[in-house]
Amino acid sequence: MEDLTLFDPELHEMAIDTCVENFHGAVLKALAASTPKCPRDDPRPPIPGGIQDKINLKNRLRRRWQITRGPALIAEVYRLQRYMTSQLNEWKNDQWTATQEPLDPED
Repeated sequence: MEDLTLFDPELHEMAIDTCVENFHGAVLKALAASTPKCPRDDPRPPIPGGIQDKINLKNRLRRRWQITRGPALIAEVYRLQRYMTSQLNEWKNDQWTATQEPLDPED
């Protein structure tokens, strides 16, 4: 049992550096192997920043409400949800209109 010691008192600073470099290289190889080679091509336009900020705020308030169960928090969450729904619908309609404008009915 004594020969299974994990600590080597003879390990020098250069050996430690080599071990760290080997470990770092192995982590980078695993990362490269586990991630896609090219970014995802998403044809959808990104949500405008103002609407995205409201979504983030609503999510933070909902998480806080789940902990505290405060009635004022859930009322604000619902208010933000209604506001975001209307804003997102308006933005989507604008995007659809912009897509249809260059189309010619005779094509």
